[in-house]
Amino acid sequence: MVSPYAVFRSLGFSALAAISVQIVAAVFALALVCVASFRFSPRQALGVTATASLLVSPYAYDYDLPIVGIGLAMLLPDFIRLGSERERMAIYGLSFVAAGWGLAQATIWPDVGAGDVMPLSMAGPALLAINGLTWRILARDARAPEGALLAAGAGSTAKCAAC
Repeated sequence: MVSPYAVFRSLGFSALAAISVQIVAAVFALALVCVASFRFSPRQALGVTATASLLVSPYAYDYDLPIVGIGLAMLLPDFIRLGSERERMAIYGLSFVAAGWGLAQATIWPDVGAGDVMPLSMAGPALLAINGLTWRILARDARAPEGALLAAGAGSTAKCAAC
């Protein structure tokens, strides 16, 4: 499982504590989506929606992670344009942790999760960090949403009403 709920359960917290953290993460994710829909272009808002979507349900699994990949692919032009090399490397590394942690854990320790021992889940913190870093990068973009600017000739001062 890749949710914040799974992280806290795997660390030994009670189900009540874990679901409380999951509720906070879900509210955070939904707030990101709502604000992104007003602040960013439709493509950027859809990318944020895809990357934040796995933080809503406590029952998100490894096989749900391609949704994050789709969101990151939609945001890649903005990461290249607005993000530093260090930020891009952090997002790539965090994506690798989110997607590869469970596989690596199952490969190295095939018996983990058998019996009463719950395997450590690290994808949840990676997903939270990806979303936070994504927001930090996109917040630098002060442009109007795509398609909002009129195609004006050189030297023209014509702007749309949203500008």
